[in-house]
Amino acid sequence: DETHQKLCEKLCDIFNEADILDADHKFSYGQAQKWVNMTMKYFVLMKNEGSNDRLLSIMHIPVDDYVLKAFDPEGKKGYKEKPWSKWDEDTYLSFINNLRELVKAEPDNNTCFDWEESLKKSL
Repeated sequence: DETHQKLCEKLCDIFNEADILDADHKFSYGQAQKWVNMTMKYFVLMKNEGSNDRLLSIMHIPVDDYVLKAFDPEGKKGYKEKPWSKWDEDTYLSFINNLRELVKAEPDNNTCFDWEESLKKSL
């Protein structure tokens, strides 16, 4: 989690210091998590099965509308008040910790990645 946090903060710093976006928009923690988490997901998917166990146990999943809807279909947990792409660090970490608790309670999923993959099977 600490490395993830540092990567996300660094991405935000780079983009916001470079003034790539206009003055009304800042690169958010929500956007940074998506980049970091998608990169890690691609890495896991490209590696041989069985060699990812340690990484899978600690990695975060990319949060987007699809994941939010599956996590909170009725929108009662407060994560839809602001789009994921505008989330700050506290909102993101709260979500990830709540997702981990949900995953622990589900016997078919060992990791957040397993949970996300099970969503695809239910389509």
